[in-house]
Formats: sequence, C-alpha cells, structure tokens
Amino acid sequence: MKEEISNFLINLGQKRADLQIDISTIVEKLKFPTGTVQEIEKGNISFVQYPLNYFFSRQYAYLLGLKFPENFKMQSFSEKEFQ
Repeated sequence: MKEEISNFLINLGQKRADLQIDISTIVEKLKFPTGTVQEIEKGNISFVQYPLNYFFSRQYAYLLGLKFPENFKMQSFSEKEFQ
C-alpha cells in the first residue's frame, strides 16, 4: 500500500504540472508550506505526521480535481502500516 500511495502522491505533482499550475498557487490555496507540497510531490508519505499526511494528500487531490482513491484509508498513512 505504501508504494501505491507514494505513486499517487507523485502523480499529484505530475497532474499539477500538466495543468500548468505553479506550486505557489497550491501553497496559497491550501495554506501548506512550500516544502510540504514538494515532499508530497516526491511521494514522501511521511511529509508530515499522521493523520495530517492523510488529510493533506486528500485536500491536494481534490484541489486538482482528482478523485482520492477509496482504498486509501486514514490508517494506510500511519507509520505502523509502512513496516
């Protein structure tokens, strides 16, 4: 599941680029630090502590008009699930 989530996060960055949306626009709209958005786009699941990583990822997907995968449950973003 970790790899699937990581790939989805990387896809968010690709989708943002495809839509020609500057990272500063994402930062402004979501009120996330630039570094957080960059870590999301690298596929880093641990970019912020659990459960914020789940909610931040979901918000970013919705902002880009993407459906957040139903199989991504909040618990899937927990460090315990990565081990």
